[in-house]
Amino acid sequence: MLQKEKRLKWLLVALLGSAILVGSTILANRSISTASALPNPPAALTARPTIESAPLPTRVTKNGATILLENPGAAALPTLTAPLEATRAGVAVRLDAIDTQALADGRVEAQVCFSLPSSSLDWSIGKAWLETPTGKWPVTSGVLLQYRKESDGTIWRCEVITFTAPKASPSKKQPAFTRMVIASLQGPQKEQPDCEAIQKALASEGIQVAPVHQQGVGGCDVVSKPADMSLEAAQARVAELLMPQRRGPWEFALQQP
Repeated sequence: MLQKEKRLKWLLVALLGSAILVGSTILANRSISTASALPNPPAALTARPTIESAPLPTRVTKNGATILLENPGAAALPTLTAPLEATRAGVAVRLDAIDTQALADGRVEAQVCFSLPSSSLDWSIGKAWLETPTGKWPVTSGVLLQYRKESDGTIWRCEVITFTAPKASPSKKQPAFTRMVIASLQGPQKEQPDCEAIQKALASEGIQVAPVHQQGVGGCDVVSKPADMSLEAAQARVAELLMPQRRGPWEFALQQP
């Protein structure tokens, strides 16, 4: 029993570290939650968790799904009466909930689940946004909610993601959200990435990188960038090349308020 508890704690640390690394650095319009997130991933990521290494089920839901792992620090949102689902390239994405309680603060939360593209648990939502008649609200952060195994054997990852209003909002009126778009999913970073190849790919964009290593995990650190580009944007561009992408889009039409 003690060994199982230790195993569960290790896996949770690894997955939460992965969620911070992947969910916080992928896009130019996302905030970097940890300064060293991109070039220096957590030590727990040196051994990446897979479905086969997941702990024993913790509970079974009313609809027969088995919860493989839950993040105790994340709260689920009230589920929609009829969740929306879209499938592309063999990957299903489901919109389970959307919450506008923090709309006055310029934030909207959504609970999104997707079927894992591979046996690795280390996938997360990449580029995504909410559409309004006047513009887009980009996703700026995300947190792992749970992994679940449906009755058909499919493994799903669920996240609560946050969309943030653009800095220059043309109107103070409550926006009418017309569509949610999940443009891509992001996979696990290679433990020893080819920084030379990434440098060649970024040469025309004025970004220079250098290889870095910490506790057995490699990365590519941004050493220079164009003056008009933020460090976060440069790091996000590197992250796009460091990590595999499964591109959509998966689109969900939203009812007008």
